[in-house]
Amino acid sequence: MQYEWTIVAEDGMPISLVSTSQQSDVFRLNPYTLTGGSTYKVIFNVQYLLTKALSFTSTLVYVEPSKIIAIISGGTSR
Repeated sequence: MQYEWTIVAEDGMPISLVSTSQQSDVFRLNPYTLTGGSTYKVIFNVQYLLTKALSFTSTLVYVEPSKIIAIISGGTSR
């Protein structure tokens, strides 16, 4: 089996991302890799090499934006 993952941004352009998974049939990203408030299309292709049979699926992933709260401690005053 040969596996291929494609991530497509909202503008329709594929983006180059590398999975952190050791398994080729699992696609995993580090936190904060994708932009909050954006939608991505994830395409998964599988090819059975002996017969060249090909199958694929796709889904849309919306990345929920979140508020960042800075907590600063240990500072000095002037």
